[in-house]
Formats: sequence, C-alpha cells, structure tokens
Amino acid sequence: MDLGIRNHGFILVGGSRGIGRSLASLLAANGAKVAIISRRDASETTAELSKKYHVAAHSFIGDATHESQIAEAISAAASALGQVHGLVTTNAERQYGDLLESSDQDWQAAFDSLVMGTVRCCRAIIPHFLAHGIGSIVTMGAFSVRSPKPYLFPYTACKASIVNITKNISLTYGAHGIRANCVCPGVTETERTQIRIDALMKQTTLDRQAAERADLKNLGIDVSLQRVGQPQEVAELIAFLLSKRSAYITGATINVDGGTHF
Repeated sequence: MDLGIRNHGFILVGGSRGIGRSLASLLAANGAKVAIISRRDASETTAELSKKYHVAAHSFIGDATHESQIAEAISAAASALGQVHGLVTTNAERQYGDLLESSDQDWQAAFDSLVMGTVRCCRAIIPHFLAHGIGSIVTMGAFSVRSPKPYLFPYTACKASIVNITKNISLTYGAHGIRANCVCPGVTETERTQIRIDALMKQTTLDRQAAERADLKNLGIDVSLQRVGQPQEVAELIAFLLSKRSAYITGATINVDGGTHF
C-alpha cells in the first residue's frame, strides 16, 4: 500500500533505536522527510537514511525531560523540514517496581519522563499543526495499560495517563485538522528484550523460539502468538496512523501485542 507520504515531514522523538529507528527507515523508504530527536547522537542513522533512500533526514539532540531543550529541538526540526505532517513520541523509559518498593522519586521520574515528556512534545508541535490546519500525533502507550503488572506500578500508571492525554488531544483539536492516536506495543524485541533472550539462550539449551516463550513466561505474560514482537511490526502501524490512509482514525488506542491476554 502506498502510504501517500512522499515529501511529507515527520518528527520522531526517540527515534535513534528500536521501534523509533525502524519507523524512521520505513518513513524514509516511502519518500518522507524525517527528523530524529534523541538524547544520543543519531546523525549516523540519518546520514544512512539520506544515502539509502535519497531523502532529507535530520538529527537533533533533545531530552523530553527538559522543557526548553525539547521545545528548541522540535522548533529546529520543524524549520529543517519546512512543514511537519506528523509527530511520534516513542520515549519509553521503563521504571520497574511494585507499589511498596516504588519511592516518590521513582514515581516522579516516571511521570517526568513518560507523561510530561509526551506533554512537552505535543505542546511544542500543536501550534505548528494549527498554523497549517493538519497534523497527526502518535503517542506510545503499552499493552500493560489494560493489563497492569505488579512490577510496573509507576510505568503502567504513566502509560495509562498517556492514553487519556492522547484522547483529549484528539477531542480538543480534531476540528482543527489534528489527529491523535496511541499505539500500545506488547513485549517487543528492543535492546532490553534482546539482552534478556540472549542471556536465556546462553544459560540454557533453548533455541530462539523457546527462549522467547521462556522470557514471556518469566515476565508473567501470556501471548497468543507465542513470541515477542518485532520493532518493524509496531512501526508499520505507526506509519499507517501518520499517513492519509488513516484520515478518519483519531482518538484510538491500538494494541500491537500478539494477542496478549488481559
């Protein structure tokens, strides 16, 4: 399917690795211009995208836990792209801990990174969207907003807040041509997951598929497809939600979790 995003501009906050990097590649492959904002230098990634797909790709340093820094990075990205058609916030720093273990500092760190990180990004880009009368926002929730885990108290609560914030954006700014949707991945093969699975394979005689199933069991997660997801599989949904092909979808919360049981 042609996504119809050639020469459109997209900002990815947290696009230097994992789902964000897969998304940047997918957008560039469809002829889109991309700007990656991350705490680490992503210039090598953007140079690779420019060379491979012959599109404009820009890298900016920005930390969504710092209001002025992320606002400046988004402003610079918007200037570089010309017009921004979509924003994706993939900041997904996970704080582990149950209710009794999690301190006020743990809760504050989760809130500042996940909730306020998302708020700051949306607050910075919405005036740009209002000026052009169009824009699509995709935020990152988690399957656990519908299936809380005792070891993810702060993380899950904050991700649930992101679902509410996204819905509110869709309601508040829909009349101005702005859409907002929340994608909720299940266990996905990011660096953290890869490390766990590799360790299981080294410690046991399990093959890759068995190690994935063992990892899910250790996490207390029952997945119908009996495997972890791939970043590309989440990226494909996000790209669709950014594109004109999803023009009548807004305010949605969509799981990409292989049929994780709630």
